[in-house]
Amino acid sequence: MEVLQLLVSGLSQGCVYGLIALGLVLIYKATEMVNFAQGEVMMLGAYIAFTFINVLEWGFVPGFLATVLIMAAVGMLLERVLLRPMIGEPPFAVLMLTIGLGFVLRGVAGAAWGSQPKDLDVPFAGDVLRFGDLMLGTENLAIIVGTAALCGALYCFFRFARVGIAMQAASQNQLAAFYAGIPVKRIFALVWALFRGHRDDRRRPRGAGVSHRPAHGVHRDQGVRRRHRGRLRQPPRRDRGRAARGRGRTVRRTLPAARIRRPQRIRDPARDADHPAGGHLRDAAEEEGMRFVLKTRYNQDIDLFQHNGQRFWYVLLAVALLLVPLGFDSFYVGEMSLVFIYAIAGVGLMLLVGYTGQVSLGHAAFLAIGAYAHAWFLTQGLPWPVSLALASLLTAIVGAVVAIPALRMTGIYLAVATLAFSRIVEHVITHWGSVTGGYRGMAVPRAEVFSVSLMSASTFYYVCLAFLAASLVAALNLLRSPSGRAMIAVRDSEVSAQAMGIDLARTKTLAFFLSAGFTGLAGGLFAHKIGYLAPDAFTIVTSIQLLLMVVVGGLGSMHGVVFGAIFIGLLPQAVAFLRDASPPAIAEIPGLEPAIFGLILILFLVYEPLGIYGRWVKIRLYFQEFPLYRKATYKRQKSYLRTERVR
Repeated sequence: MEVLQLLVSGLSQGCVYGLIALGLVLIYKATEMVNFAQGEVMMLGAYIAFTFINVLEWGFVPGFLATVLIMAAVGMLLERVLLRPMIGEPPFAVLMLTIGLGFVLRGVAGAAWGSQPKDLDVPFAGDVLRFGDLMLGTENLAIIVGTAALCGALYCFFRFARVGIAMQAASQNQLAAFYAGIPVKRIFALVWALFRGHRDDRRRPRGAGVSHRPAHGVHRDQGVRRRHRGRLRQPPRRDRGRAARGRGRTVRRTLPAARIRRPQRIRDPARDADHPAGGHLRDAAEEEGMRFVLKTRYNQDIDLFQHNGQRFWYVLLAVALLLVPLGFDSFYVGEMSLVFIYAIAGVGLMLLVGYTGQVSLGHAAFLAIGAYAHAWFLTQGLPWPVSLALASLLTAIVGAVVAIPALRMTGIYLAVATLAFSRIVEHVITHWGSVTGGYRGMAVPRAEVFSVSLMSASTFYYVCLAFLAASLVAALNLLRSPSGRAMIAVRDSEVSAQAMGIDLARTKTLAFFLSAGFTGLAGGLFAHKIGYLAPDAFTIVTSIQLLLMVVVGGLGSMHGVVFGAIFIGLLPQAVAFLRDASPPAIAEIPGLEPAIFGLILILFLVYEPLGIYGRWVKIRLYFQEFPLYRKATYKRQKSYLRTERVR
């Protein structure tokens, strides 16, 4: 009898998790989006039900129905405001958006209902049905019966209802469903809400995920005539008999005056043969804010510096960084050291995510391996440089081992696999007490080289700066090599890369190896920064922070690594300052910092997916081409449907 009672209790708990999984499956099958905020959405529904039932005293049934309606509206709102603009973006961006959404919802719940547990008044809670010696809880039976009824209703909905059949069609082939006349965007909204009456759209759908409005900057006379679908409109002015003059005016309008060079402004190749120009032209165009690089050598495509202006600004930046410890307090110097450590870890993650296209949610595990290995090697008496090198090498080897089973996975499956690896490493750290100290933690020995301490704020600052500079130069040189170009080819299209003869397994393994090595190096420095290692310093939140760093900084750019590291390193201090300057009602909100992290992540993904560096490039380009800059010229292209991509 006890076994049967436990079976019923476990079955009811499984029904709850099954309903959550059902929502995940419905969203993924219909929209190819994995909602990592599903648990937070369930939490929000529970708090809303508590408000209606306990606070407003509506009763269980009215409160339950009101909660369902409100959560359906919330689902539709989230799909329309956040997820629909992400159609066509890489799956990694959508994944990060849902993670940020989870942080925001958790912060909203903490601000609205606090962090204390709440008791929900359920009419049949605690009631027991007796069948002889068998006692079954009414609450468990209600959950089982309700789940079975809901599954039956969903089966009938997908089997017989027109909307359900349309949702199945959209999940199987979005492009074919669109051509069959199914409003795919509305299906997406319905999947997120699961509550909306079907409306017959008699208008011809114009595209799934494609804007119905013409792009800004495109001439309205171009395209297909509405009344004469068989022929294209002529270019502007040609249909008026002024083709030549129209073409001339078009060229004059689109060709910047600064691009028309006078003969005396062009360098003479023979004159500069002994002193090559190095690909740089300095003339009136440069004075107007525009720079044109005349390439005279093949190596100019892979040079670290494209022109002398870059050399000047980077040298100036290096001098400024070297002078920081002389003009700032030790606290700020220490915070800059932490920024450098984050940037080194960001270099490793950028090689994997930004340049190879492999999603990782478990990079905190590599950071932990590097930190604990370095601390353990130091306790064994190894010199500091040798210990740091061995810790980085060990972490890189572990990364290569992780890459072996990950070679068969892509996208969300790879992300989940790396997340599972992070959990495994966290479990090993907490239970391998003889090496890591378990829950007690592990003290990190002081960093010394030839009996010279490296732990002063300024000395450690210079050490971290040197390692960051070396890491950036090594990564940039790697990207200029054939292996680095192979990584970029794999990121852009695995099918095309394989057709060109690139070994996918070798390239992905190398990416994991190098990424883990750089992160392990950052972990060794991070161990000295915090001074005492504990398992709670390397959780999934740390992995999310690293991903947030490369996304906010700008994917596919080493400049973005530095910008993102500055953002991640200084944001906690900004939040602490905000708490101190805010009223107690705001300062005491639990989970305020993760909520701000998530909100910033969402804003960047929706409004500036290219990150801080991408925004800087746009601003610089605007001033370079002003007043001839046109936003539509640099509009990013998207791949809207999975049927448009070769699998």
